[in-house]
Amino acid sequence: MTMKPGQKKRRIRRLPDDVRPQHWHWSEELTELPKGRLRVKFKLSSLEEVERWILSFGVHSTVVEPRELRERIGRIGTELAERCRA
Repeated sequence: MTMKPGQKKRRIRRLPDDVRPQHWHWSEELTELPKGRLRVKFKLSSLEEVERWILSFGVHSTVVEPRELRERIGRIGTELAERCRA
């Protein structure tokens, strides 16, 4: 697939089994990994497109790259944990 201007590759891994039968985005690429894991790649124009989707999987997903998305998801997780402790 050809990337459009402003798009960057996004890699997300370790998603739950219910991702496999679904088609989530026109650019998605699914790769089966060992131990039943799944790598999902997207070509997106913004991180907001995928941020809430990743968060919907809770602890069942891991953002591999880009670093900016990984850090954003980490900050949100930290903030949620702090709110739950209060």
